[in-house]
Amino acid sequence: MQLMEDLREKIKALENEKANLLAEIAELRKKAEAKVSRLEGEIAELKKEREALTGLLGPPRKPKEKGGSEEAE
Repeated sequence: MQLMEDLREKIKALENEKANLLAEIAELRKKAEAKVSRLEGEIAELKKEREALTGLLGPPRKPKEKGGSEEAE
């Protein structure tokens, strides 16, 4: 009967470990979702800032080509 008791203890320990891992995974998911949300907000703010600065400075200019004597083909 010792074998049955050992199996019961092992099953209980494994179920405990599984529950702990599931709880840890749930917590990590919450943290990951919060980080995603925070990063999305930061990116939105950076895009707004880029738009504001672009509006202030105007559209970017294309650099002039060197050696303007080249003929178009």
